[in-house]
Amino acid sequence: MIQSIHPRVLEVELEHHREWALACWSDTDSDALRDQLVRLLELTFLAEYSQQPSIALGERNFKAVQLLVFDELSQPSREVLAELGFDETQYVPDQYEERMAAWREEAEAEGVHPPESPVAVFKADIERPNASISDKIEQIQRQMIDQLDGEVFGETPGGPSKLMATYFRQHFNTTITPDRKGLHSFELFLIQEKAHTLRWMPPLLFQGLCDFVGVLLQAEYNLNVQWALSTPDDSGFAPPPVFRVPASGGGYEHIPIGKLIIEWCVLPQPEETPTLAQRIEEVV
Repeated sequence: MIQSIHPRVLEVELEHHREWALACWSDTDSDALRDQLVRLLELTFLAEYSQQPSIALGERNFKAVQLLVFDELSQPSREVLAELGFDETQYVPDQYEERMAAWREEAEAEGVHPPESPVAVFKADIERPNASISDKIEQIQRQMIDQLDGEVFGETPGGPSKLMATYFRQHFNTTITPDRKGLHSFELFLIQEKAHTLRWMPPLLFQGLCDFVGVLLQAEYNLNVQWALSTPDDSGFAPPPVFRVPASGGGYEHIPIGKLIIEWCVLPQPEETPTLAQRIEEVV
């Protein structure tokens, strides 16, 4: 069965930034559209943010996600897109020539026969903090890359967040402690509160925040946390950050902290949301 949302994401490199491009072949059900779109966005950000630290990773500047729709959308489906931060934008054939050629190849591989041009194009900007904060956060990422270049997540438990805390003190004159107060400080600077929008977090700071949660679970909840290694495979794909903790009934259970941070801090949220500390309390 052909999914509404194509399972592959294309990267589009423009003059000053990059965008991700998605395709919707058909609109059969608004709930299915939401589920498939959220899942693909989650996987896309996870794959980007879980990579090994490198100068090249720091230069990958994504500003938006575009969705090319090849079917008439129902009103409920349009409402789903609006809730996820997508606004309809103009389709300009000359600007989409290369993308359309790529999507035709993708459609052929999937056995799909879409129209020559999309019925509609939607765009979701990826929000960032205000310029003064954003510039400092990008500086912190560059400094972290210099120190962690080539290291994988989980190799030095507690190391990335300690390094990030050092640079936060340098740039923001704030002291980060390994407790709920420290988590709140990271939350203030890293997480956008704007509802119904995608939110950017530099990959190294994402990894630092995931690492900090592991430290917090040890310090505040007395859990024996084990960090999984995010070692990339031959294709370069690195598994997302994951912790292992003792289960109450014996054995172990896994906390997919990378997936959770993407869900809580990157994907669109409603108007009222719990704090990070409250969310972690629910998980524990």
